[in-house]
Amino acid sequence: MPTYNYDEMAGVLKQASRNEGVFEMEVTNEVVRDLAFMKQRLDKRSKTHDKQAILEIIRRIGLLQIDSINTVERSHYLVVLSRIGPYEKKNLDELLYPDRALFEQRSHANCFIPIESYPFYQPEIASRREAPIRKGKLEKLGRKPDAVLGRVLEDVREKGPLSSMDFESDGSRRGGWWNRKPEREALDILWKRGYLAVDRRKSFRCYYDLTERVIPNWLLKEKHSVDDFKRWTAINGLDAIGIGTVADIADYFRQKPAETRRVLAQLVEEGVATKIKVSGWKENAYALSKDLKLVDKLKKNPLDTCETTLLSPFDNLIWFRERTERLFGLRFRIEMYTPKSERTYGYYSMPILYDKQIIGKADPKADRRSKTLMINNIHLENEVTVDQNLVGELSRSLKEFARFNDCDSIRISKTTPSRLKSKLEEKMRGTKIKAKA
Repeated sequence: MPTYNYDEMAGVLKQASRNEGVFEMEVTNEVVRDLAFMKQRLDKRSKTHDKQAILEIIRRIGLLQIDSINTVERSHYLVVLSRIGPYEKKNLDELLYPDRALFEQRSHANCFIPIESYPFYQPEIASRREAPIRKGKLEKLGRKPDAVLGRVLEDVREKGPLSSMDFESDGSRRGGWWNRKPEREALDILWKRGYLAVDRRKSFRCYYDLTERVIPNWLLKEKHSVDDFKRWTAINGLDAIGIGTVADIADYFRQKPAETRRVLAQLVEEGVATKIKVSGWKENAYALSKDLKLVDKLKKNPLDTCETTLLSPFDNLIWFRERTERLFGLRFRIEMYTPKSERTYGYYSMPILYDKQIIGKADPKADRRSKTLMINNIHLENEVTVDQNLVGELSRSLKEFARFNDCDSIRISKTTPSRLKSKLEEKMRGTKIKAKA
């Protein structure tokens, strides 16, 4: 993924487009899917599982969404698992601290991002300082918001990395993101505006320090504009998804579609990007010109298959629900925010990727006390054939998922179709889930 020298990157892409020729191509939905699997590193697993392999995956997909829900391992660990297989979770943690190979910032959501991308984010982060603090956040800061912000910043300056727990409570009962104490709100505001940076996480708790004590000085000195950042998001967003509409590309780094459309028009004029017609899509799409040869290759020789895996509900491949529906013909919605009585598939329903399709959803929960992976529900789409290969691949994925969640056994409550349950149980009967150290 191009993330280092912007001018050099743009020059290479422009020259590549001159060499290959820029033509408006027409492709099928299958080609778009195949390219997305390759771009997202879901076409084949990494041969290594070390720290460098994890970093290379994050660089390829651009950023890794962080989520606090721990029904099973948290989402950022699961996104990496789908791409490289079982690995040591501490290796991902250490990329943030002490390695400083990643930084954390608000992007698509709260995300881990390769550290070399920071110079492009810097003007965007700084521009947030010009925006007024929203009324709701001001109210949470109390009667003297400026004083709270100043005091929290000064405390971090004097004492070093602090978390919200390091500030004394005012005595009132608080809980949840909607009712946080003023200092917690202040830390969040100062972080989003670039005065503070996430120094590290301990048991998922954030510790903040001054930005200049977290981000390497040579990266802070590199200067770019907000326009550079918007151009960077369009190029890198497109490189991460392969082929996409304006809305697809804008969503990856949560940019405004109108601004992304303007940037894409410039990139097409320069030969960096090419307009693509996708059969069945209402809107035109785009691809980087450097990828045209690869697109042409996929038109002639489609991918044989992709990995069979349970995708995190927050996996980059399925971030934008409209795109997911276009690519896979499947409507996917997260149900954890839906009342229990109204859920169809389950609280933490994870899409099942198999044979280049999302064939259904599984709803797992790790019972950490009994070390049992509870599969509350597996629902396959009606047209999916339950054959020996599917049962084998799905059972392998479930066992891998159990091991990664430190579970010794798997218990399946129900499946649709119902016969899948007995077939999976028979396939997994007598097999060892967790290797003993």
